[in-house]
Amino acid sequence: MAVAVARAVLIAVGLVTAYYLLPPNERGTAGASMLLVCGLVAVLLVLGWEVRAITRSPHPRLEVGSPERFDRAPTDFAQSYADQNERDYEELEAACRPVPSLRQLPHLHDTQSQ
Repeated sequence: MAVAVARAVLIAVGLVTAYYLLPPNERGTAGASMLLVCGLVAVLLVLGWEVRAITRSPHPRLEVGSPERFDRAPTDFAQSYADQNERDYEELEAACRPVPSLRQLPHLHDTQSQ
């Protein structure tokens, strides 16, 4: 647990430090392009290191099951998100419908005239 937290903190500190200390001032030059490529390679190496650590963990947090289930996960999430979004929009539309005035409500109109 402590190793995972330390790894995450070191990666975050490294990325923030690189962001503030290595901004390319000369865009489009060979040096800036090389710096960008080196940065992308470093990020990919860290990503690969993290994936490797997760897959070789004796107690992984993510129980994926079959590869087919893992492949379906983004699609299932997108579908459930779209369904929830549609329900939320219908609730919003219902809440925004105009409220009838007292004169349009027959049972209230009759009691007021008496």
